[in-house]
Amino acid sequence: MPIERHGEADTNEEEAESKFKVAVREALERALLQSELRDATHGVRLISVGNSSELISGGKYVLADFHVQLSSDPGSNRLPVVLLDALRATNFSLGGTEIIAARDLLHELQVEGWYSWSIMES
Repeated sequence: MPIERHGEADTNEEEAESKFKVAVREALERALLQSELRDATHGVRLISVGNSSELISGGKYVLADFHVQLSSDPGSNRLPVVLLDALRATNFSLGGTEIIAARDLLHELQVEGWYSWSIMES
């Protein structure tokens, strides 16, 4: 999912990146818990977030790659619709936080396959 990336004033870039990743994971989880998938959502695992050296689209956005643990398969066509509906409801804020989805780049949103959490653990 493409998200806005604002430069931190923090002089410790590694610490700033770590805080940003935590904020992104929490925001993604909140967004899902505020969607119609709230009852099926059991967690979010952040796989990667582009850092400030990996900015895209004019240097304003990064891509976040994440896994979602759900108790049932909503279908690969349904999950993006639910995520987009949740984003529209919060003016593209992830879960009402300060983390903002890049509305112009949401065509980058991709959903791949259905796997159980135990398979994802390996």
